[in-house]
Order: sequence, then structure tokens, then C-alpha cells
Amino acid sequence: MRTGCTSPRRCRSLKFGPILTRKNAVIFADNDFEIFVDVDGSTHGYKEFEVNARNTTWDLILNAPYGFDGGFENSSRVFGRGGWSMTPPLVSAVHVEEGRLNDPTAGETKRWTVEMALPVALLSFNTSAAAAAATDSH
Repeated sequence: MRTGCTSPRRCRSLKFGPILTRKNAVIFADNDFEIFVDVDGSTHGYKEFEVNARNTTWDLILNAPYGFDGGFENSSRVFGRGGWSMTPPLVSAVHVEEGRLNDPTAGETKRWTVEMALPVALLSFNTSAAAAAATDSH
């Protein structure tokens, strides 16, 4: 089962970015859209998904918030194939409107839209919600 989230975001200008194209690159410096999911409200084991206008994605799980005895990232960026990842089945798509990325001759890119489907089962991974579900099934 998956759930979808459609979120349009207006951008001031994309003339000089985004530049990153490698999956799980640290893209927050690019003009990006970020989703934070804390299934059980504990602020621990929360998931992040980030995407830029090139549809470059970064997904990760943090053991605790940055600056709170934590911020340890578990992702395939850090641990390769052994790291946590929502892909697959996470999917995302980006549509750039009014212009072209990094092409000032095409005019300023005024808006881009991202649509994604986040995998519900992976969002509860390593949380008290996942532990409760496992206990309930026995």
C-alpha cells in the first residue's frame, strides 16, 4: 500500500540551480522540496525525503533530531546498499513550468511541481508504531 502527496511549490528562480543529479546527494542547498515524517511523534527515527527540480532525490532516517544527541543519518548515501532507503517503492515526478532549468535564454523558471507516492510501510520502520503493529499481529 502507498499513499500519495501532491505538493506544488513556487520557486523564485531556477536560473542558477538545481545542479545536483546524483541520488542521495546532499541536496538541501539546491532549491528543493522537503518532507519530514515522524509517524509516532517521538522526534526519533523520523524520515526525510527531499527532491529538487531535476527530480534528484535524497531519502534518509535520523535516529534523533540534529543537535539532540543525534542526527545520525542512516541512508544509502552513508552506508551504500546496506543503508535505509524508501526507493523502491517510493516514486516521484517533477514538472517544470515556464522556462527550462539552468537556461537563462528560455526565461526565468517561475514554478515547478513535485508529486510523490511515499511507501507507508517504510515510513513506520524503526518506530514505536512499527513495534506496536508487530505485537498486534502475534
